[in-house]
Amino acid sequence: VLGATDGRLPAARYAVQVGSFADADNAERLRRRLESHFEEVFVSVLEADAGRYHRVRLGPFDRRETAVAQARSAEDLGLPAVVVEE
Repeated sequence: VLGATDGRLPAARYAVQVGSFADADNAERLRRRLESHFEEVFVSVLEADAGRYHRVRLGPFDRRETAVAQARSAEDLGLPAVVVEE
């Protein structure tokens, strides 16, 4: 990494995105529903030129393998799941 003084690369963290909504209430409803299935569920807000998006995510996780396992569990519930870097 350019400019790194100690020679270490920043550690990646992963999350599983299971929904993205323009309406914050819809994101919050999904987050509450998933709390009974997953320990760590949060809403991440993205400000974009096209508007504000409320992304419902599981995690974060230190290991990609853990995120992939959680994504499979989300898919078993009928949710779309995408592993993303945080």
